[in-house]
Amino acid sequence: MKILLPLDDSEPSKTTLDWVIKTFKAQQPKLYVLTVVEETTPEIPTMSYQVEDALKLLEQTTATLTQAGLPPEKAEYVVGDPVQSICQYAEEAGVDQIIIGSHGRTGWIKLLLGSVSSGVFECAKVPVFVFKNVKTKQTVTA
Repeated sequence: MKILLPLDDSEPSKTTLDWVIKTFKAQQPKLYVLTVVEETTPEIPTMSYQVEDALKLLEQTTATLTQAGLPPEKAEYVVGDPVQSICQYAEEAGVDQIIIGSHGRTGWIKLLLGSVSSGVFECAKVPVFVFKNVKTKQTVTA
């Protein structure tokens, strides 16, 4: 099985990565790790920092997966719109499934900020598993 794992440096991505390791370790799928650097305008030339961040994330993710016994088949970044880039990459790589984290935003926040996971769910031609980041409430007793 070929799985695309799009990641960014968010907590939901880290939680999704942990879940993928626990869930798929025994199955040894071919993992394709992808991060997307959004294009910048000439007025905001920040792409070099974003590329550096992407490379650092890919290096850390590769190390984590390799240590867990799931070395990725590929780990790379692309430049473009996150939703379109993820869907295009999935098609070109011939993956069987996409597993993507979600911030779990709802209501106006989701409407205003958009949702990469929702967009990928809509445009992908393969099954998409959206791993929702659920924070549990912990009670503190004195």
